[in-house]
Amino acid sequence: MVVVAGGGGVQLLVRHPDISTFPLGDDLVLYDARDGAVHVLNATAALVWTAVDGTRSTRALARGLAAPCGMAAPPALADVCSLLADLRRADLLVAN
Repeated sequence: MVVVAGGGGVQLLVRHPDISTFPLGDDLVLYDARDGAVHVLNATAALVWTAVDGTRSTRALARGLAAPCGMAAPPALADVCSLLADLRRADLLVAN
């Protein structure tokens, strides 16, 4: 689960069910069946995307990203929060 503050309290974010994924080398292609939009995530963003499975907090996602990418926890958390915000604005993540 990804927890974000919402106007009415806490929301849990999950991947939108209409998004299909396809590997492309180290990247991950996201296809939105609702409008035909295609998004490409780099390898780091793909790690986060696949980890947003309804069971991990934002901090846990950042910890999971920090170790394999050789990052410190605070920058990893900032990067994960930024990515999640971008994915949410693109309507690729939805409140659970």
